[in-house]
Formats: sequence, structure tokens, C-alpha cells
Amino acid sequence: LGCLGLGPGQLFSLPASGVRSPNSPIPRNAMNTLDRVTTEISPADEDRLRVNAALPASNVVALRSPQDLAEVLERVSKTGQLLVVDYYAPWCRACQKLLRYMHKVAKEPTFRAVEFASVDFDRSEELVQSRNVDQLPTMEIYKGQELKQRWSGANTKKFRERLESEIDDVD
Repeated sequence: LGCLGLGPGQLFSLPASGVRSPNSPIPRNAMNTLDRVTTEISPADEDRLRVNAALPASNVVALRSPQDLAEVLERVSKTGQLLVVDYYAPWCRACQKLLRYMHKVAKEPTFRAVEFASVDFDRSEELVQSRNVDQLPTMEIYKGQELKQRWSGANTKKFRERLESEIDDVD
């Protein structure tokens, strides 16, 4: 607990009586302290968790390698789902706008059967090079293993139109 900035054995300060009743609130500073707890995981575990263990209600994953993309393409080809891949950079404002919009769209009932993936340009050099991404943001839509559409630009209206046209082709 030394990493929390507390003394040895100290989790948070107790009331003056030394006893906290079950109904008394946790001190405000205790929650702030607990929020700072970090856990270290190996890069291999991080990749496994990112690709395979997305939240059950989530249809958005983060990809870092060509193997990640191949794995997700294999999964969507078995189910007949569409896959939307967004190549973005954290420092690119247009990319961030489109990424936020993609996450919003992914939650809509119309698009719950679509798999969405994001690729951080700065952290996924091998994947970016293998897909010849040279402009940001770049979007790709796959039907199974087949690349159906690819374009660059952050126009949210065009993104939605392209996605809806691919869904119409699937139905």
C-alpha cells in the first residue's frame, strides 16, 4: 500500500472513536486513494484481454497487430458479421472525433450485431504498415474476410451512410 501514499497498514483514517459503523460513509479521501490503485499485467495478458475478453455487452475491441486483425476477421466471418476498423492517433483531433462517434454508433441497437475495432496508429506500427495506412483517420469495413470499403476522413455522416449501406447489403 506504499504506492497509495499512506503509511504501512493504513488504508484510510477512521473516525476518532476508532470504530466505523456499517452505515457510516467511507471517508471521501479513502475513495480518492483507492481510485489510484494500479495493477500491472504482462503485454501478452493485455493483448489477450483486449481482443478476447471485451465486455459481454461490448462490440468494440482494440487491435494492435496483424494477428489481432486476423483473429477478429476469423470470428466475424464465422458469424457473418460486419467488422468496422478505425485507424486513429491520439494526437489527431479529427481521429478522436470519429472514434467517439464510432463508439456512440456501436451502442445503437441497429449496429449491435456489427463488430467495431480501433487501431492506435502510434502503438500498432506493424498492423498499420501491413494495411498500408498512410492517412488518418482511415476506416475499413469488412464482410467476413472481404474488405468491402476503405476511406480516409472524419465525416461522421459519410461514415454512418457507408455503414448503413453495408448493413442493407447483408440483410
